[in-house]
Amino acid sequence: MITSKLTKQLLHTTDNYIKSLNKANIISVWDLLNHYPRSYEDRTNVLDDFSLINIKEKNTILVKLISLDTKRTKNWKILTKWVLEDKNWFYSEVVWFNRKYLASQLSAFKQKQILVSGKVKYDYWKVSFSSPEVQTDLSKVVWEIVPVYQELNYVPSKWILSKMKLLESYIQYIERFTRIYNK
Repeated sequence: MITSKLTKQLLHTTDNYIKSLNKANIISVWDLLNHYPRSYEDRTNVLDDFSLINIKEKNTILVKLISLDTKRTKNWKILTKWVLEDKNWFYSEVVWFNRKYLASQLSAFKQKQILVSGKVKYDYWKVSFSSPEVQTDLSKVVWEIVPVYQELNYVPSKWILSKMKLLESYIQYIERFTRIYNK
């Protein structure tokens, strides 16, 4: 059972993801379960004030999305900028390059609360996030310590985490498999 081959039905995914996993020698359920996290991210401490941010760490903060703008740079890159507001009406910005679809997807959340998680910079007398993770559905926010997996052939950590949750039912077979495997 734990040696079952990974399929798109089992992981609820596409052939491209299965091929990428196979290229990284992740072929069976056992292989994926043995792909351990490279680190853990503490999301229990959600901030709501920019003054509490630690520039040396990844921060998660609850903010209001004030405005968003997309334009082309001189180099023909697409620059997406947001302005965020904390509970004390202080502002920050978020910057992405070549992610135009973000503005169209998130324009519905203008003037609403969102969760932004990422590394922070303090440049030119302002706090800014560069390509952070964004969570718009606050009911799905996980207020816990979250594993961060190493990316495998362009398969992102977030995707791997979601698929690990699908494989939880296989964990009961690990002890039996390791006894048989180690004989």
